[in-house]
Amino acid sequence: MSTRFSRWLGVGIAALAVTAFGTTASAQQAPGEQVGSVRVVHGLRGLVADIYLDGNLALPTFQPERATDPLSIPAGDHLVEIRTAGAAKSDTPLLAQNVTVPGGFEGSLVAHLGADGTPTLTAYADDLTPVPAGQTRIVVRHAAAADGVSVLLNDQPAITSLSPNAEGTDVVAAGDYKWP
Repeated sequence: MSTRFSRWLGVGIAALAVTAFGTTASAQQAPGEQVGSVRVVHGLRGLVADIYLDGNLALPTFQPERATDPLSIPAGDHLVEIRTAGAAKSDTPLLAQNVTVPGGFEGSLVAHLGADGTPTLTAYADDLTPVPAGQTRIVVRHAAAADGVSVLLNDQPAITSLSPNAEGTDVVAAGDYKWP
């Protein structure tokens, strides 16, 4: 994974995923078992990937700059492995990382380049508290191998000084916005 994010694209991909693995993970769930809801965000630009969960192919040919719908994963520790699409299961993964999914968790797992330029996974919990009528919550997650950023909506500051691997939120009037 020698590809690099552009500063804005990396932030944008995570922001668009504002809020895990499909049927393969769901099939592993026992009745009454606690689960978490995870949206998987693919922010490794230029890499079509096969995503494995606990040794099983869960997301084949997952396209970059895409996100899944929320998917159920049994609560607990899981091994996530990312390989180039079509690579043999026995090939060394480009990324292998253990993640813990708490029971009742609702959030996003973002595959991106870390500050040192190596692939990593970062989990973000989703804030699902209600907002007033006519308002909406924006969530920006800085999952790019880049310095801190500020986010503008309609050329006005919305979230300032967002450091890498952090997230910023704001409640704004519902509507259409332009952002870089």
